[in-house]
Parts: sequence; structure tokens; C-alpha cells
Amino acid sequence: MPRTKQLPPKTGTGWAGVGVRMLSALVVGCVLMASCGSDPSGSEASDSDRVSLSYAESPINDLLGIDIALRVGDLVELERSAEQGVVECMKAVGFGYVAVDFASQFEPEAGAEDPESREYAELNGYGISIRPVIDLPKPEDFVDPNDDIRSQLSEAELEAYSLALNGPTPPDGEPLAPEDRSGCVAEEYDAVYAARAEYSAVEEFFGEFGAELAELEQRFQSDPRFIELEAEWSSCMAEQGFTVAFREEIFVQLNLRMSEVAPLLVGGEEPPPEVEQMMDDVRDWERQVAVADWDCTQDVQDEMQTLRYGYEALFLEEQQGRIDSGS
Repeated sequence: MPRTKQLPPKTGTGWAGVGVRMLSALVVGCVLMASCGSDPSGSEASDSDRVSLSYAESPINDLLGIDIALRVGDLVELERSAEQGVVECMKAVGFGYVAVDFASQFEPEAGAEDPESREYAELNGYGISIRPVIDLPKPEDFVDPNDDIRSQLSEAELEAYSLALNGPTPPDGEPLAPEDRSGCVAEEYDAVYAARAEYSAVEEFFGEFGAELAELEQRFQSDPRFIELEAEWSSCMAEQGFTVAFREEIFVQLNLRMSEVAPLLVGGEEPPPEVEQMMDDVRDWERQVAVADWDCTQDVQDEMQTLRYGYEALFLEEQQGRIDSGS
């Protein structure tokens, strides 16, 4: 299967959030517990002694053979490439076809494309009180440039065109599995179907091991090296005017600020100027703290990710029997 480089998660995010975290800053609310890991005074080594710092890539990525941080943009590019293949395929059987750029049917506001970027933080904070503007089209607004081609075909030609493009229609009208499809779309969309299947494989893995990965996150955040790195991050945040010991505290404070405004909002009505000002203050605070968070994360991100990879390897070692039994 194809493998791409994983983009490291921000400080404080965890394995339990993978797969649902692309457009929001969902964080794992873990308490730093002294009981996590083994007793250093006992015969068994503690997590901090067992975890290696030698991993440069994600062991879970290697296990699954795919990138657990595969991005929507990667799928968009695969779809665009597939559409060009459909053009050539249809041309080979004597029909015209115009590639459909599905992604261009909706364009996000500048800066909303990559939630991991500093530009996103500057414009949208974490995307909680400030929702990025994405013009999602309604089904009736979708434009298929091939409608003009179809409109010029006879009934027999249109039937042949549809057969070449999508293969025969199942008698019961039920959608076919990808492996049972035929026609130019099926031939050229193999990579797209595979990528979508990879999404499902990731969701299945994190669903099966969700409880264990949540526990792993606690152990990870109890590691003295993590605590030291987060203390460095906290010191940087204080220098930028934000007193937070842990990253989760940002979202506690943001929720408190939002809860002060929420009772003053009436659905379907424009808020009065003073309430609008309160909303603007919350949004401004979210932008400012998100930018500070982004900047302060840069100094600790590489070491944090290396440590996380070590915990991934420890997890796979501990779960090896269960993983093997399911393979």
C-alpha cells in the first residue's frame, strides 16, 4: 500500500483523536497520574526506562502500511488524477469526457485548507468559536460539465456512453462493491478506492484498540520527558501572556469564555452590539492563544513526536499477541 510521511500532531493531542481531528482541535483530556506505568522501585522497569527514542517514523504507520495522518488533500489529488484517466479511457472507446474537479465545487476561505498551519491559527484559532468559511454546494448546485455531451447523444448513444463510463447498472439498483464495478470510472478510480479503504482500516484499528490507546496516552503524558517538554511549552506560553500548565487548559478556558456568551444569544436573531462585542473578544482570544500555542509547539514538537513514536512501539510490543491473532 502507498505510504506517505506522517505530519506530527500538536503537543497534547493523542492516538485516540486520530481520524476525527482533521478540521478541529479535539484533544484527549488525560490526567497526569502517578499510577501510570510500573513502579520504579519494583523489579519491572518503568515506562520511561522501556521506551526507546530511536524511532524516526511511526511504528503504527509501519504496522498498518499506510499513513494514519492521510489528509483530505491527498484524496483530492488522487481524484483529480483519476478524472484525467477517465478522459483518456472514454476517448479510447470513442466518447468525449470532461474531467470533473469535485474539490473545486467548494472552496474554503484562505487559510482554512490546513488546520495545522500558522495561517489557520491566525484566521480561525482552533476552529471552535470561529468556524472556517467553506462554501459547501447543495446537490442541485453541482455542475457536471459532461451534461452538455450527454444532451447531444441519442438514446442509444446515451446508453452506450453510460455503459462505457460506469458499466452496467445492477438490476436491483443497489450500489456495487468497488471490486465488482466496471467501466472507465471503475478502472481509473482504483487508487481512490484503495485510499478510502485505508481510511476504513485506520478507523477499524483505532476502534478495536481505543481503550488501550487511551491508557497509552495517559502513560505517555506521565513520562518525565513529556512533563519536561510540556513545562518548556508552558513557560513559552507564559512569556506570550497565557498562563496554562497543560494544553487542555486552553480549551477549558475557551469553553468558559464561550459559556458566558451562549445564554445571551437568541436563535434566529441578531445579537445586540454588546453581545457581538463579547463574541468578538472570545474569537480574538482564541486566535491569539492558538497562534501562541503554534509558536511554542515548534520548539518541542520534534522531541515530543520522537517520544510518541517510542510509546507506539511499546504499545505494539505489548499488544503483539492480540495483533497477530487478528491478522
